[in-house]
Amino acid sequence: MSVTYLIAFDKKLTKTEYLYKDILKSKKTVFSDDDGIVFELKLFPQEEDIAKNIFQSRVVYSIRASVPLSCNLSDKENIAEEYYICEKEQLDWFKDFLKKHIAWYEDVLFIQIALGSPIKYSGMLSQQVDVNDIIIDNNFLFTPKLIYQFVNNKRNNI
Repeated sequence: MSVTYLIAFDKKLTKTEYLYKDILKSKKTVFSDDDGIVFELKLFPQEEDIAKNIFQSRVVYSIRASVPLSCNLSDKENIAEEYYICEKEQLDWFKDFLKKHIAWYEDVLFIQIALGSPIKYSGMLSQQVDVNDIIIDNNFLFTPKLIYQFVNNKRNNI
């Protein structure tokens, strides 16, 4: 089974590819110059099925990244400190990305889900989360099968 992240917007993104060398603050990465995070509009068949059932009338992307959207302190000890730093900085970047893409009266929907097993849509829960209240600590993981409705209650007037 593989884990996928689906994210749904009210409209298409203007930019969908971000390289780690451009977005990571520390520039500490164990990846090549072409690695990063991509918001892929072309979904795999099971992702497409999930999108139709959960995110109707939204533009849905699958998030493809060289590291997962989580960080685990044990990765710092068991794999490489640079990998852990990349995980954590990618999450910080993702939080900032969400803040920039949530306009007045809009939201962004997100789910982490395992592919390859049947999905019980009736048992899924959703939770509204203000992106300003997300705290990326040493161990951070999105709850699987929980539909996050990200909002920004502290928007800047731009």
